[in-house]
Amino acid sequence: MRRRTPRQDRGFTLIEVLTVVSIAAIMSIAGASVVSYWQQETQKATNGAQVRFIEQSLKQYVRTYTALPDLSDTTDIGRWLAIYTPPGPANLPNGQPRVLPEGISYQRTSNYRPSEIAYGQVSGQVTLGGTGCDQFDLQNNCLLTITP
Repeated sequence: MRRRTPRQDRGFTLIEVLTVVSIAAIMSIAGASVVSYWQQETQKATNGAQVRFIEQSLKQYVRTYTALPDLSDTTDIGRWLAIYTPPGPANLPNGQPRVLPEGISYQRTSNYRPSEIAYGQVSGQVTLGGTGCDQFDLQNNCLLTITP
C-alpha cells in the first residue's frame, strides 16, 4: 500500500496559482496590445490607399462644379457622394452620411479658382488628416493640390 504524504493531499499552493494567473494576465495584455497595433496599422494602410481615390474624386468634382466641396454643406455633400463612395456603411452611427473613410478628416485650405487665361487658374488645396499621402507614408496629414 502506498503512503500519502501531506503534499499530495493539498493541491496547488497559493504562490503557484498566483504565478500562473500573473503569467496569463501578462500574456493577454501583450496579445491585446499587439492586436490593437495591427488594427491601427491596417486602418492607416487602408486610408492611405483611399487617398488616391479621394484625390481623383476631388479633381472630378472641381471639373464638374468649378470649386472644391464644402463637406459641411448638405448640397455639396450630395454632390460629393454622387462622385465618391467611401468604404463602409453609408451612414455614421449618428445618422449623418459618411463622406470620407473612417479616421480621415477633411479641411479645405484654399479653394480652386478657374480662369479663362492660360495658366491663370489657382489650384485648390485640401488637407486630409489622419492619413499619409499613400499607404506607406507615416505622416498624419496629407496636403493635396487640386487642379482639374
